[in-house]
Amino acid sequence: MYTTETLIDKHELWFDTGDMLNGSLYVSTCDSDILDRVISMFRKSGLWSDAPESQVLATQKEAYKAQLIFVAAIEYRVVEEKLLLVRFNHPKYPSSTERWRSWSNACDSAFERILND
Repeated sequence: MYTTETLIDKHELWFDTGDMLNGSLYVSTCDSDILDRVISMFRKSGLWSDAPESQVLATQKEAYKAQLIFVAAIEYRVVEEKLLLVRFNHPKYPSSTERWRSWSNACDSAFERILND
């Protein structure tokens, strides 16, 4: 269902610049309240740094598509909106299986999972 290209082209992707264990892990939602809620939940659990979240900008998307390799995605329903966790790999910033599992466990306890890919 998902590919590196569709994820980067069709989603707003947010990431943590302050914690290397979050390398190549992204949160996607169009709702800023949900984004704030998820990042706050991750911070309280020690899964996100205090650094401001960063977004993949439109001008960066081609470079991201050339370097990232899609690994997994999990969709959640939060109220009437969708939350998407995305795991990629990158030669310089490989994703952590343990951190990915911690992210999904935190979201599993707070939201309704609707899709694994």
